[in-house]
Amino acid sequence: MIKNILRVKQRADQGLGRAEKTEVLSEDLLLAEKKVEALKNVLQTLVKKLTASLQAHNVHDQEKRAKKMPIVHLATSLEESSKVLGEGMLCDVLRQCSMGMNSIGYAQQFYELTVEGSILSYIQEILDTDVPAIKKSKQQLTKLTLDMDSTRSRQQSAAQSSSHSSHSQSKTELLNVELEEAEQKVATCRDQYTTEIFQLLSKESDICLKIIEWMTAQISFYKTSLTHLEDMVVDLRCMTEQHATKPVYGCSLEEHLQSSGRKIALVIEECIHILYPSGLEEEGLFRIAAGASILKKLKATFDVGVQTDMTEYHSDYHVVAGALKLYIRELPEPLLTYDLYDEFIQCMNVKDRGSRLQQMWSTVDKLPKPNFENVKYLIKFLAKLAEKSEINKMTPSNISIVFGPNLLRPRNSDPGSDVVSSAIQNHVVETLILHHDYFFPGEFQLKRDSSYNRAVRWNSSQKIKGRSLSNIDAPAIPRQSSRVDSEAPVASASCRPSSGLMSLLDMTVAIAGSPVLRPSQYSSSSTANDNYCFPKDSQEEKVESLTDIQSF
Repeated sequence: MIKNILRVKQRADQGLGRAEKTEVLSEDLLLAEKKVEALKNVLQTLVKKLTASLQAHNVHDQEKRAKKMPIVHLATSLEESSKVLGEGMLCDVLRQCSMGMNSIGYAQQFYELTVEGSILSYIQEILDTDVPAIKKSKQQLTKLTLDMDSTRSRQQSAAQSSSHSSHSQSKTELLNVELEEAEQKVATCRDQYTTEIFQLLSKESDICLKIIEWMTAQISFYKTSLTHLEDMVVDLRCMTEQHATKPVYGCSLEEHLQSSGRKIALVIEECIHILYPSGLEEEGLFRIAAGASILKKLKATFDVGVQTDMTEYHSDYHVVAGALKLYIRELPEPLLTYDLYDEFIQCMNVKDRGSRLQQMWSTVDKLPKPNFENVKYLIKFLAKLAEKSEINKMTPSNISIVFGPNLLRPRNSDPGSDVVSSAIQNHVVETLILHHDYFFPGEFQLKRDSSYNRAVRWNSSQKIKGRSLSNIDAPAIPRQSSRVDSEAPVASASCRPSSGLMSLLDMTVAIAGSPVLRPSQYSSSSTANDNYCFPKDSQEEKVESLTDIQSF
């Protein structure tokens, strides 16, 4: 009781500056003390957050722990949902997902037990044992330091009054002995405090090893989960690939044709069947926007694969045209493919018209079979649409503006971001339409089933009459192709573009001030087996090319 009173008095005197305060800790020890305090805060935060990340903390029974894990609850819900459906692709998918989630749940249980038993327990032991011991030693050192300062103050007061009486001298001697004992206790306590601080700081390496062990446990858990997920995805893909009903929009052309057993994409085939021939005279077809709600309805009808009566769409051809245009736009890869984009652009850089058409033919011939069949069917239809341009106002130039960026675009590029590139893309499509009988010989044949036969493609075994390039600078190069259909009709001799049509490149070059070869300059000579007509040679001709567009 007396010591407590003396400590309170000494603390008050030190606060008022009437007594000196002894600093028993060195500067290095004070820095170590601050580091211990920071380490304690970090460990407390780590334990708190790591414990919060565990979904079933301090539950050792496996069944009870599983009931507390959300992923196991999800697996149970998926299993119950599959039972509600009873059968079907979604039922099988949900059941497979439930099994995968359960496997991941068991892996997570093992991970959490590892974290609790090895990492959290070690860190918590430091917080429960080492940190309190240091705190207790610090409090003891503070008390002993106050006792020593109090004894020193009383000893100094007794020494000043010892000259007046012998009693004061004996009291001073007793206080000197007491001061020595207090100093010895402070030194001993300080050494113990220093030892405990350094022992805790030396455990930093062990803490780091535990954190590495934690990360290793996470790696094991995520690898196990990844393995389960990969196996599950493989099974799910097998299930879905065996199911024929899939969304059409946004699906790759090859995948759609394989799953549906078609040669022509469903949307292209059905929409063209509605539009041809009665819709060809609709003014602004593909240019005038359709009603959003009914367009979404038609798109959803194609996606779900429902057999529905399409006659309700015969009254609004713009909806059908919009559905076709949207399908081509949403293809993951354009029909003219990313790989052949540069080749098509290079074709437009050839100044000689005949050579340019020949090179472009070779590029078209490189298209994959599914792409070639669908491009041919679409271009043949668009050519029929262009023949009615005086009524529908859809010239090859206007059609190419609509379909150019959708049929041909570079990889990783926003359509319409480059004016020059867009003009070239449009001209490629316009060229395909204007010279459709050259690139795709044969008449347009409307099909509604998967047995669409390809029209004739020329190969080295066929005689190429009427295609001589002797009238122009480019040498005659026979076109070769692996796509042959001997039953397809021979291309018509009347293959020149309508004299009333003006191409986008013609307009561009005309604006730039260069004379352009007009349709009237085309040769009209033909025989019974005539296949295509090339333009006459003209010294004043300035060919529309990539260089012309770029300079413009």
